[in-house]
Amino acid sequence: MYKRYAEEGIIHWSTMEILSQTVKGAYLQRRKQGESSNHVSVGRLVDFTTLWYRKCNNYVTDEGVFFATGKGRNDKLFIPFAFRRGQEIKVAYALEFQKLALYALKRTLVKGNIWKYSILLVFDGVPYGLDHELPNKGNVEIKLSVEQMAITAARDNETIVYDLSNDFGYSERLADLDKAIESKRRALNPDNYDENGVPKKGKRAWVQDSAYKKLLDQKRYIWHKVKKARKNRFGRIANQILMLGDTFTLYQEDFKSLQSRKDYNPEEMSWFDQRKQKGFEIMFNAPYEFVAILENKLSFKDIKLNKIKHKNK
Repeated sequence: MYKRYAEEGIIHWSTMEILSQTVKGAYLQRRKQGESSNHVSVGRLVDFTTLWYRKCNNYVTDEGVFFATGKGRNDKLFIPFAFRRGQEIKVAYALEFQKLALYALKRTLVKGNIWKYSILLVFDGVPYGLDHELPNKGNVEIKLSVEQMAITAARDNETIVYDLSNDFGYSERLADLDKAIESKRRALNPDNYDENGVPKKGKRAWVQDSAYKKLLDQKRYIWHKVKKARKNRFGRIANQILMLGDTFTLYQEDFKSLQSRKDYNPEEMSWFDQRKQKGFEIMFNAPYEFVAILENKLSFKDIKLNKIKHKNK
């Protein structure tokens, strides 16, 4: 397929590479899920909206983008830029001083069933016009607490606590879906369970009807919403923390040790009290994602995040 598309000039090799990497990543992630059928479906043609290109710097100029439509020298399609206010100088600066990592041709379906095309340019470097200086001076101490479900930022006598306990009802919806999925699985496969409700050992065939698969799709969609909401929240918190000072120290917990479980103590019979059940909280709130977002924003200011690890009690 790639050879035919490349010869006809329909699609660039970098786009085919990105498509294959995306499909492979989706398959590997789906394979880890116990309920999955290890099948990645191909979306509709109308949902295919973006073609990515890389290593094609010669095709991008300050006036527009060229696309090769054939093997001939003049077999090119030129799409001119229509800049908004202030965007032209940013593109000219990036083309002159930065490396073009990727660019894409994106289409959007608008009113009247008309496709509107636009160009996405991805450069490696600090954007033009970004102020390197932070407005305030001082050291900001940042603490991530899985116990309190909060991010704390302190400077001098000022302390700001960002509460993460509000999950917008996603955890409750996921819990209800897990119950419905488990109930449906047991109803479809009664022979795969013992009388006490424990799944039988060994490899067995599991029946999945359309209603069961619909529940799985709903769960994946909610997790997609969780990740999007979490990223937006972390971005807002990081922007507010950057306004507090110009040096930043992160007191980082050992999140892996929080996910470990203690053994059952038969003498004290306190297994449930001492066991550290923080795996779901860490997975749901993704503290490492906040650290990555904060470090990325600090890199635009040429500032390094000081990390101090401390042991959990």
